[in-house]
Amino acid sequence: MSGFEPGVWLLTLAYVAVAALLLNLNLATPRRGPIKVAAIALVTALYVGAWHGHKGLLGWASDDPLPERFRLHYASVEDPDKASRTPGTIYLWVSSLDGPAARREPRAYRITWDAQTARAVLDALADVERGVAMEGSTTGLSETGPVRAVEPAERVQVGGTGERPGKIGFRPVPTPALPPKL
Repeated sequence: MSGFEPGVWLLTLAYVAVAALLLNLNLATPRRGPIKVAAIALVTALYVGAWHGHKGLLGWASDDPLPERFRLHYASVEDPDKASRTPGTIYLWVSSLDGPAARREPRAYRITWDAQTARAVLDALADVERGVAMEGSTTGLSETGPVRAVEPAERVQVGGTGERPGKIGFRPVPTPALPPKL
């Protein structure tokens, strides 16, 4: 987080106000000590949960599974670093091609780094940077056309904490068929 973000600061001040009111009420009431301690611990846990829940609102990449079909807008590949022992990560900025139009707004996703997947993503990104609209799929692209598919021998983690078998494929967005001129 960098700079002044009014929404984050306003939310933080609202939480501080609620905590101050809770502390004031706890000091003024004749309730037993364990009830007061439990209330303070619960509110503190809710602050931590709310912070992690609001990460998506701040624009941080999601660990949710990728949509089955998506349009690739941009990507960033961070290779594993043996010196610092950090695993590689692939960040994708995509729009879902399935479901209602409201879900088609771009969203950032984070997936586990894999050499084949990273190579396919970088190839697709090169096409995007040349102005070619690229479509991706986590279930494979069965339609005709050039497909850069990743079919690992075992499994590819395509988002979230679980792994599922499958492949990630990319291809240029097909040109829509236009009706004949009259």
